[in-house]
Amino acid sequence: MSSESKKIKLAIITNMLAPYRIPLFEIINAHPRIELLVIVMDLLSEDRQAWRINEFKFPCLVMKKKTISFQGVRYDLPMNLIKFLKTFRPDVIVSGGYSFSSIIAILYARISKVPFYIWSGETLLSYKMNVNNIAQQSLRKLLIQYSSGFIAYGPDAKQYLLSFSIEERKVHVINNICDSEPFFDVKKEWKLQDISTILYVGALTNRKNVFRLVHAYQKLHDVYPLVRLKLVGDGPLCSELEDFRRKYNLSNLCIQGEVPSTEIPKIMSESDFLILPSIWDRWPHVILEAMASGLPVLCSNTAGIPSYIVRDGENGYFFNPNSVEDIRDSMEKMIRNRDHWPQMGHKSLRIAKEYSIERTANLFIDAILAAL
Repeated sequence: MSSESKKIKLAIITNMLAPYRIPLFEIINAHPRIELLVIVMDLLSEDRQAWRINEFKFPCLVMKKKTISFQGVRYDLPMNLIKFLKTFRPDVIVSGGYSFSSIIAILYARISKVPFYIWSGETLLSYKMNVNNIAQQSLRKLLIQYSSGFIAYGPDAKQYLLSFSIEERKVHVINNICDSEPFFDVKKEWKLQDISTILYVGALTNRKNVFRLVHAYQKLHDVYPLVRLKLVGDGPLCSELEDFRRKYNLSNLCIQGEVPSTEIPKIMSESDFLILPSIWDRWPHVILEAMASGLPVLCSNTAGIPSYIVRDGENGYFFNPNSVEDIRDSMEKMIRNRDHWPQMGHKSLRIAKEYSIERTANLFIDAILAAL
């Protein structure tokens, strides 16, 4: 068999088998030059029980793990990753993030002399907010120093990697795309009534900034009492948000709780625009899911979403998540432009179709083929 026709054995290591990754992995697995093995820590993590995994068509192994805590941070140690890699004998390894799995995988890659890629959405801001001890910083620097290349979710993730003075040619920017098909299938019908629905989908946590969002909504509600804010998700702030709703008699603030992921497309189709107020994030999928539903979007300017996805004034607006007033003003700006919602939603849909799973998979495959 010639070197050009020989299949490249690709091992992808990730923390869980997220539903939005399944179509990507299936396209990669179907490529005639790639033999894929996906290795996961969990099929689904404990905090993602609303997600649904249908059957998938690629080899996948689940690692045994041991969980430890160090300086208040929980770490999952992979117990049989080396065994999986030695059995599969990959030609290229791609590992998600800067976990213990990545550390073990890069040691195997160095010994076996095979290319190792980090696949990450870390940004300068998320690093600043999330990495809080010298051990984490040192291990991360070593991983970056000894990686053959990098797959970055977007331009913000690329800038983070370049801050370590690595060569730009080693960084492949491959957008972190959701599985849009279920959202394309649900048609949005615009009614443009006075009663509008602002939608938030995500965890009810401080990082996601939901308290600033509801404070901003309270101020908006004084002027636009018929505008609804629907929060879809669960988290540690749920009871406090309920108390806030009762205290200010916000009857149009709906805290729906967590719902199965299969219900999200319908919920989006019944809303008028999405808001994402995260203080920091690493390219959240909910933005492209809303865009694939044909919705305008309001997006935090620190959420890792680039300006070629949310195009300010065309299909949405960016805002400062650290300012209640700016969040409120962005919602009011969108409401005042309600006549443009169908046009903005159509633009969102066009952009979502342009940045498809197929395009992402092809860029991913190109990066892997270039590794050898």
